[in-house]
Amino acid sequence: MRFLEASGLGETNRLAAACDPYNPLVGLYDSVSREYDKSWEGVHKAQKSKKWIAPELVEQLKKHSGRNN
Repeated sequence: MRFLEASGLGETNRLAAACDPYNPLVGLYDSVSREYDKSWEGVHKAQKSKKWIAPELVEQLKKHSGRNN
């Protein structure tokens, strides 16, 4: 729940804002639930907010989703 809160998908608080939700969410949506659109949404939000996202996660997502962005 904290990941969703910190990513702007729910109420935020100081603890939630301190965590970085993007890498775990991208990995979860890609590998576990195969919700590629949600995973790409996480990548785009991270890039827009200038948060670091693991390049290997993006490459894996590209491979699994068949998309480039």
